[in-house]
Amino acid sequence: FQEWIQVYTKQSLKETLKCLSKRGNLTPKPLQKKNTVLHIAAELGKIQRVEVILKACPSLLKHENLKGETALHVAAREGHNDVVKALVAAAKVLNEELEIEAGTVRDLLRVTNNKKNTALHEAVRNRHLEVVRCLLEEDSEFPYVGNNAGETPLGYRELVHAILEACKSPAHDGPKGRTALHGAVWHNDKDMIKDILRKKPLLVKEADEHGWTSLHWAAYFDRRLIIIQLLEYDESVAYLKDKEGMTALHVAATWGSWHSLKKIIAKCPDCIEMVDEKRRNALHVAVVKGQNSVVSDILQNPLIGSLINEEDVSGNTPLHLLAASANYNPELVTHPKVDMEAVNNAHLTALDIQISSEAKDKEESLKRVGDTHLIVAALIATVTFAAGFTVPGGYDGNEGPNQGMAILSNKTAFQAFVVSDTIAMALSTSAVFMHFIMTMPYEWEKLAKVWWFVTSAALLLMLASAAMVIAFMTGMYAVLGHSLALAIATLVIASSFFILQAASFYSSLYC
Repeated sequence: FQEWIQVYTKQSLKETLKCLSKRGNLTPKPLQKKNTVLHIAAELGKIQRVEVILKACPSLLKHENLKGETALHVAAREGHNDVVKALVAAAKVLNEELEIEAGTVRDLLRVTNNKKNTALHEAVRNRHLEVVRCLLEEDSEFPYVGNNAGETPLGYRELVHAILEACKSPAHDGPKGRTALHGAVWHNDKDMIKDILRKKPLLVKEADEHGWTSLHWAAYFDRRLIIIQLLEYDESVAYLKDKEGMTALHVAATWGSWHSLKKIIAKCPDCIEMVDEKRRNALHVAVVKGQNSVVSDILQNPLIGSLINEEDVSGNTPLHLLAASANYNPELVTHPKVDMEAVNNAHLTALDIQISSEAKDKEESLKRVGDTHLIVAALIATVTFAAGFTVPGGYDGNEGPNQGMAILSNKTAFQAFVVSDTIAMALSTSAVFMHFIMTMPYEWEKLAKVWWFVTSAALLLMLASAAMVIAFMTGMYAVLGHSLALAIATLVIASSFFILQAASFYSSLYC
């Protein structure tokens, strides 16, 4: 490999010709990527050596390396404009020798590598403007379709002006079906939008794979100046729908783009009547998405008329949708034209939905509280049950009538431990049983009954927790009787539970 590099970089033209004439194979064997001498010379930008190689072996023009690249791809990527011109000139000489019209030149310019990139793709990707102009001058009619990633040369905003001026039929499809006009909207480039529409006016109605036109994207980004620019060019684009039946006005309402929404309504006031596939207008959508500022703007429109009570496919008016959401909009509720008695397909008014929604929320809240209580109750029952058989002080292991009996059974503190532990276990087990009853099928709409179960179980848990703490305190006192100071310290610390519980109870009642 080093030998070949020296040939291309250090030796004289005469020595290069001599080296080439000695070798029948102009693809050096050590190279794994199948680059020819022309590839290497083109990459290094050695114009004189490129000319020598082309003179000695012009067939290398079409030779591709392992990536499917010709020498023109390499030169275009590196930005060697003089090398690109030399390669194109050599292709023209072949045209004359073969007596065909521009065939070899066009074939060379249109060759794609493994990624479906032409030489123009490479030049544009690497921002080589002079190379781009050179290639376009030689073949302005080729559409230059997208590569494997869906990218066309028009996807690069810095060079789009030159391509639009030089190329007669540039392909405009990009990734996900987006056009150059989509890209210009993304970059907020009003000058580019103007140039693209002048060259390709039909792009204003072209949609991507989701059905979004450039106006949809302008509404999404809330670019009001571009909204004005596109609508002044063609107002009909405001009425185009995406695959879900949404117009640009729906998009503006969905994302809270109230600047764009105002401009669209001002230019095309009747588009506010457009509905999507769910038969929802912009007001429906804004209410569902909780865009209160957009709702306010729409309600201030004098043309709102009957739209405020328009029904979607389920018969829901905007007020129904507001009642079903967690949002609240006083302007809609108090609007003089709103019909409070309107019913949907389920024969429900907005008030019915609100009441039903509140009941459902309460039911779900009670279930969540019940689940939490069940975990706590099971934990207390497990701990107190285990404590009943691992008593403080242990059991008498000596033979005799007291064998297997608790050693501290005659102490008052131990007796208090046993009683309080039993109470805690019984109360927590009762709470578990009550929550088990709650899981059985019955009419959940009887919330009073459910509430009684939950509150009763909560009371049992509070008492069980207190009994468990008392069991802990008395058990510790029973085994620490010989160290009165340590026993008292333990009791004082454990008593903080009752202080906190009393404070919480007082706060819930009076705060």
